[in-house]
Amino acid sequence: MSQGDCGISLLNDCKYGFQAKENMIGLTMLRSSKDPDPESDMGEHSFTYSIFPHEGDWRQAGTHWEALDLNDPIDVLISTGKTKGELKSTHSFVYLEAEGVALEALKKAEDSEEMIIRIVERHGSRTKGLLYFDCPILSVSECNLMEQAEKKIAFMENKISFLISPYEIKTFKIKI
Repeated sequence: MSQGDCGISLLNDCKYGFQAKENMIGLTMLRSSKDPDPESDMGEHSFTYSIFPHEGDWRQAGTHWEALDLNDPIDVLISTGKTKGELKSTHSFVYLEAEGVALEALKKAEDSEEMIIRIVERHGSRTKGLLYFDCPILSVSECNLMEQAEKKIAFMENKISFLISPYEIKTFKIKI
């Protein structure tokens, strides 16, 4: 719930029973109906939710990113094995530059050695963006969700320029 200069967001990890009406935000924790299932919602439950007050509207405040962090926290793996040489403290294999666009999937293609990258526009805006890679690109195709190539995409050495519509999902199949 936002006005121009500030707002408040309700974040949760699994509940779909929420509402925002006039000046009220509500979250239904349990449905607890007895029909058609008399055992519905019985037992122990665990909930995670948080109130996120913010400046600006929900887009400026990064509410979507806060919700992603709550629902899918970063897993950290620490290796104590010995390595040769120096490791950088950070490295990006892929870097996305686009306001309100999230990189939702990065994986090996199901039927080839190519890489699949799926991005989603989250702010409801038409957006231009760039995907940067840490190595040269050999080919790029935009494909459907079944990873079937639909059209070739132009690229520049190690980056792809794209235009994405509001709430659109784009999937790229990339050979590097």
